[in-house]
Amino acid sequence: MSEAMMLEQYRIAVDLYKHEDLLNWQKFNNLIYVNSGIVGMMGIWKLISEKNPPLILAVSLPFLGIIVSLCFFVAIRAGVKYLQVRKAAVVAIDDQIKIKTNQTVVYLDDPVLVKSPTGRVLTVLPIILVFFWLILLVGILIIF
Repeated sequence: MSEAMMLEQYRIAVDLYKHEDLLNWQKFNNLIYVNSGIVGMMGIWKLISEKNPPLILAVSLPFLGIIVSLCFFVAIRAGVKYLQVRKAAVVAIDDQIKIKTNQTVVYLDDPVLVKSPTGRVLTVLPIILVFFWLILLVGILIIF
């Protein structure tokens, strides 16, 4: 394989990696927006009514938060795994370039760089939100 072709493959692999990383952060942002919207709906109810909301509404919003958080957990976890595959592809092409040119772009000597800790942050927050919604749901059921 020619050096120019390897460099083009490298460019494409890096673009795919960056695209997947951007998608993961967009999913994360959307998780925050949706959960904030649900909390906002609960707050608006308290502002417009001095009474407690009906039980079905009080229970349905935390339940919706649990479902949304679990769905985002699945989507983000899959995205993080795919991102690792994209990173491996970049490293594999970089290794081929290193054999031909004796130069490398990706340095993975640091163990932190092999598997990014931000992937853990992306996948742990949806689980934390599930527990938040569960605690809120239990609290609502105790109050009613």
